[in-house]
Amino acid sequence: MRTEEDQSRPEAIVNPIPLSLLGSPEGLLVALHELREESLPQLKELTKRMEAGTGLRSEINAKTRNSTEEKANRPSTLKSKPWFTIAHIRDFLRFRTGFTSLDEALTILAFFTLEADHGRLGIVKFETAKFARPNPYGWRMIATDIRLASTGMIVEHYMSYADMILANGAMTHAVYERWRPRGEDLTIADRKRMVAEIGLCRTANLTIFAEAAGRGDDPGLADLLEMLRAEVACSAESFCRTMDRLKTQL
Repeated sequence: MRTEEDQSRPEAIVNPIPLSLLGSPEGLLVALHELREESLPQLKELTKRMEAGTGLRSEINAKTRNSTEEKANRPSTLKSKPWFTIAHIRDFLRFRTGFTSLDEALTILAFFTLEADHGRLGIVKFETAKFARPNPYGWRMIATDIRLASTGMIVEHYMSYADMILANGAMTHAVYERWRPRGEDLTIADRKRMVAEIGLCRTANLTIFAEAAGRGDDPGLADLLEMLRAEVACSAESFCRTMDRLKTQL
């Protein structure tokens, strides 16, 4: 699968926004919002075709203006990508899909390939590294950035185990947002709480991943399952206890 990232420099991969607006962040936001409004009906049709073809339902979500501005001006982003602007934002319009087995994940990738073959979208990025190697919170996802052929807008899609997406909404993302903006001002008590909360998220997500592997749907993960069972108390009961503990701390 040839992607835009395989063929173009990252700074050249942008949403179709007039170059004359590059010096106006507010103008870029307005143009991106208008592009999203135009693209939303096409994305809704795409998700309907996906559900009909795969049996899996997707959720559409729109990034807020404040979050978009923060991302475009984030020091860590600009340090590694000094060329980054609002025009490079790929998740102003986004959608996600939960699966229960890797076979279901493959059907989604096959769907995107078929849509690309029919000229209805282009593949900007396909990434599995974040699924193979989870972040410190234990979160895993397969990311596919697409470009809608009808409007040219770049749209983010990610998928993960359905239970992991639920846990992300219930706790992981809230913990992530709590500690991400914090810098060197953390007290010793803050650091202990941060480590504890991130550890709870990681335990929950590792448990979900191990349980998914243990269902028999993904026999290739058997060895990894044994490793995870040694790392966490891998059972539905353990996961429920983790959730209960987290609720008392957040």
